[in-house]
Amino acid sequence: MKTSIRQSAIGNTSIDLGLRSHFNDIFSMMTTAMLISAVFAYIGMKMPILYAGGALTWIVVLSPLAFILALSFAHQHFSNTGLVVMLSAFSAAQGLSLGAILFVFTAHSIVSAFLISTILFATFALFGYTTRRDLSSMGTFLLVGLIGIIIASIANIWLGMGIISFVVNVLAVLIFTGLTAYDMQRLKDLYYQEGDSFKTRLFGALSLYLNFLNIFVSILQLFGKRD
Repeated sequence: MKTSIRQSAIGNTSIDLGLRSHFNDIFSMMTTAMLISAVFAYIGMKMPILYAGGALTWIVVLSPLAFILALSFAHQHFSNTGLVVMLSAFSAAQGLSLGAILFVFTAHSIVSAFLISTILFATFALFGYTTRRDLSSMGTFLLVGLIGIIIASIANIWLGMGIISFVVNVLAVLIFTGLTAYDMQRLKDLYYQEGDSFKTRLFGALSLYLNFLNIFVSILQLFGKRD
């Protein structure tokens, strides 16, 4: 049944203005979130005291997690406006946290990593949107891989091994490009199966934003030059 819905959807995608509007809104919210993060990352880079250690640094680094948890487990208590405010606040907090990473890399490395990430993201987003292949089976595999790199990253905080960091970043690029394709197909399926909704668009934007951000950070850490 799901396959037949997808096949029908693929046939109608080129003329479905509702679907086009749906994804235009998703990418508009994603782009806005990225711009907010970029502004606050720049602010953070101009305020190195934020990353000097101590309680303030922990607040900056961990604050995005608080917003993600609130969006994930309490979103039903927020109005549409409240969800937009929460997404904007998360983007600002994530930008400040990101500043701690960008602070140590050259401007050329940051721009290059952004361009490479944009190409990769756009390629896999387009693939996920247009492919006739059912990508739903990838979900569990990618989730397991994501959990694995999170555990490895935490362990490497104490181990401090460069090879682990390299492997984790390579796997992160593969996993989050895969998730980009998977999420694009999932969002299209949700539109055709359950209809349009503001929450679907907002959480779709959040998912794609996180995919892009993780691709960008991993590529920067793999190839970026430090000041």
